[in-house]
Parts: sequence; structure tokens; C-alpha cells
Amino acid sequence: MQAFSPSPADDIEQGRFSDWPLALKSILGFWFVYALTVAARALMGTDAFTVLFNKLIIIGIGILLTGLIYVLIATFAGTSNIRRKAIVAGIASALASIGMAGAFIAIEDLMREPKEVFRYQSREGFVIIEKGHTLTVERRAQEPLVVTWPRMGQLDAYKRVRYAADTAVVWLFFFAAWSAFYLATKAQAEALTAQRRAVEAESAAQAAQVRALRYQINPHFLFNTLNSLSSLVMSGRPEEAENMILKLSTFFRSSLSLDASADVTLAEEIELQRLYLDIEKVRFPRRLKVEIDIPQELRSARVPASCSSRLSRMRSNMECPAPATRSR
Repeated sequence: MQAFSPSPADDIEQGRFSDWPLALKSILGFWFVYALTVAARALMGTDAFTVLFNKLIIIGIGILLTGLIYVLIATFAGTSNIRRKAIVAGIASALASIGMAGAFIAIEDLMREPKEVFRYQSREGFVIIEKGHTLTVERRAQEPLVVTWPRMGQLDAYKRVRYAADTAVVWLFFFAAWSAFYLATKAQAEALTAQRRAVEAESAAQAAQVRALRYQINPHFLFNTLNSLSSLVMSGRPEEAENMILKLSTFFRSSLSLDASADVTLAEEIELQRLYLDIEKVRFPRRLKVEIDIPQELRSARVPASCSSRLSRMRSNMECPAPATRSR
């Protein structure tokens, strides 16, 4: 029986965390795309370095939270159906989005204040200048009005909760998108693995069937051959009996040693047929005449080996063969 050789796709079903390379690649791929969009936006401004620094902190936290989603999916639904995995992924994504919102509030002091300046012209004729947490309103014939936005830690608890909820909703869609991509990729990999295994099983079954047919010795052939051997011995013809035994063993050894799924040369195929017919010629020395004529240029041609396996299943109780047979 042919054994299956393990492949990378089989690793998906070997353990809860065995597909971590797939998860890692998808996580890094998602956040890399996000980083590209952030970099493109930052390069459009005048203080790209500060923007990138702040976003790198967010990306690092996001990668850790996305990894946590994978750990929760693998832990609580690693070997379950897709429905359970989707439920766990949804809950994990919600928790990750809440964690991201909390991280925004917690790391506010680590964020650098951007030096980029935005200027707006209001409909009332005021010039609004925004820089970091400071908003300046330039008014005609009046002193500029400077407004400083309070930091998150200076807000009351209710406002912090509202800010965290708004931020969590935004990030929920990002984490849910990754979860959907990961589950779809995993499901596709499992489907391809099952399909490949089905093909391998079908191929192995066909190979086993061919081997079984090859190893199946036609009872008529063996019975008639042994009868002929017995007749040769009883009639005092030991040399012919010995010759027949040698040819019979050579035929079985050659037939069973061939790979049923491989091709053989036409010369090898004809040689195996010759062994079979030589055995029959011993049984019918006067009634069976064989002449094989093959052009030399065709002797190296490749043919399926299944032809030779059929020889052992031919009707070999040739009680009334033709007086002469010519094979080409």
C-alpha cells in the first residue's frame, strides 16, 4: 500500500497552533498595507517623521492585539467548525478593538506632538491655525484667540468612555477584516488539503488495484502448468520439466518485479510475453508455434507495463490452440 507523504498543507490539521506561519504572514501583511497608507499620508505633510513615529507605536500594539485574536481563535476554536471559529473571531475582534481604544488613551503621553501647521479660512473671515493640541483663531482688529485642546487624561470619565467607544468601533472593522481574511484563507487551505488527499487516496487505490491484479495469479494458468509439470515428470522427461520450472519462475519473478505504474520498453514487454509463451510451448510443443518480428527501431519505445500484468490473467487453459501463431 502506498503511504502518504506529509506536505506543508497537512500541518494545518496537526495542532491548534500549527498554522502559525499562515497567521503570522496574514497579520504582517495586513499591518504592512496599513503602514503603507500611513506613510503615504505622512509624506504629504511637512512633519512626516513625527506622524510615522506615532503610527509605529499604534502598529506595534495592533500587531500584538491581532496576534491575540489568533491565539483566542486557535485556543477556543482551533479544531471546530467554521461557525464556531467565526463566533470566537468576532468576540476576539471586539476585545481587541476595545484594547486598541484603551491603548490610545494610555499611550497619549508617549505620542509626539506634530509640528505640522494647518491653516483654514472660515466663512466669517477668521483665519484658523491648528498645530498639535493648539488652535489659534486670528480675528480682525483683535488679539488672536488661542485654544488648547485638553489631553485625554484631563477629560472626565464619561467623555473618555465615549472617545474610547468611537475609537473601538473604527478598529473593530479592521480586526474583523483580518479575522475574515484569516478564516477564509484557512478554510481554503483545508479544502485544498482535503481535495489533494482525496486525489492521493484515489491514486493510491488505483495503484493498489493494479498491484492486486498484478499479484493475482490466474488459477487456470497455474493449475494447467502444474499439471503439465506432473505429466512431464511421470512420463520420464525430467529435463523438459526442469526447463519448464525455470521458465515459470523467471516469468513470475519478472512479472511481479515490474512497477505497474511505470512504462517499460517494448523489448522488455516482448521478452515477458516470450517467457509466457515459452511455458505454453512446453505444454504444447507441436501445436503452438510462435514467431515474433519487431523492427529494431521500435524496441526502445516505451509502453505501459499493464500489458505484461494481463498475461498472467489470460486464458491459459489453451486446450485447443491454433497450430501456429505469428505475433508482430
